[in-house]
Amino acid sequence: MSSDHVPSPNDVYAVRNILRSLKLPPELVLSILAFARYNPRVHAARHENRSYRASSMPNHCVAGLYLCTPVIPVPHPSEGYDDFKIAAVTFALRSADQGWGGDRGHGLYRGSWTWFEASILRRAAGVPEDGPVGDGIEHGMSHRLSEPAAARELLNALGWDFAKSEDGKVAWTVQCNRVAHRAPVDHEVCWRRHECRAKPEGDDDGKGDGAGFLELMRPGDRVALWGRAQFPSWVNNVESAEITVDYEV
Repeated sequence: MSSDHVPSPNDVYAVRNILRSLKLPPELVLSILAFARYNPRVHAARHENRSYRASSMPNHCVAGLYLCTPVIPVPHPSEGYDDFKIAAVTFALRSADQGWGGDRGHGLYRGSWTWFEASILRRAAGVPEDGPVGDGIEHGMSHRLSEPAAARELLNALGWDFAKSEDGKVAWTVQCNRVAHRAPVDHEVCWRRHECRAKPEGDDDGKGDGAGFLELMRPGDRVALWGRAQFPSWVNNVESAEITVDYEV
């Protein structure tokens, strides 16, 4: 996932006006910018080994906050921006499970009990839009959680809350690890607005489709990435992760 040049909203407006000066149709101008991925974006990366080990207690699930993006900028009419639309969210992950176990499907994704989930964080009720953002909250949340939703009280104390879908959903599957595959594997998952991702035939590729995720996002939000594991002896060994949020002006 490249972040060599990140255009500002002003850069995008300037290039858009240059293309329009060539008498190109507006739809073609937007298509050119989208193809070139010439959008402002926010980016977060963490390269630190973390292991999320499922519990042997009655509730076998574990969830840990591994990474959180900066706040997606909020447009201000005084600066000439009316609205920003979230165009895409891309996750780059490097991880593996414990390297053994599972009834079948070694090296495949089906039957995996270690995976990643993403949530949308939004300002908690009563917290001003221009209040402190609490960067690096993933480093201050080392609590053992059974699921992302269990972090709500901790997030509220930091001024954040979950954005929920209409059916109350707060976490979306991003990617599963290969089953009983000790060597770390690189995965990239990209969700685009209004794009329905088709599942491959045969074996699943372990990717979540992100249905409804981008449509729920808005300026001022953040994206959180959770490491997950379920059932005794299953471990999600994470080496690194990156999140990039592209938005349109």
